[in-house]
Amino acid sequence: MRPIAANDIAAVAVALLKDPKSHIGERLVLTGPESMDMATLTKRMGAHFGLDLAYVDVPVEAWQQALHGLPGFSSALIEHLGAVALDHQVGIFDAETSLVEDLTGRAPEKLEAFIERNRDHF
Repeated sequence: MRPIAANDIAAVAVALLKDPKSHIGERLVLTGPESMDMATLTKRMGAHFGLDLAYVDVPVEAWQQALHGLPGFSSALIEHLGAVALDHQVGIFDAETSLVEDLTGRAPEKLEAFIERNRDHF
């Protein structure tokens, strides 16, 4: 997968709202700047905070069941997150795309920059 920062997704959404005609009917796959698996992502996030973290793969259905009843997780959000997780499993988000830069005029944010910018939220 190529993790993408929420700010990059938001910037693309704004660009598309300003000029929606250029992409009507398309399925746009937004990706971050670097390909990595979940284990690598977890290790790099842990290393940034001086922690030895390990990724544990949980079946999507079990993960969705665990989310039910948690504050802020509507059925629609849980369904969406499950669909995104399944897309991740089949490599949909591992394609290298230039959409963030093409539509916003700037490169997508790198993982370490995202972690540092959001340090207080982890």
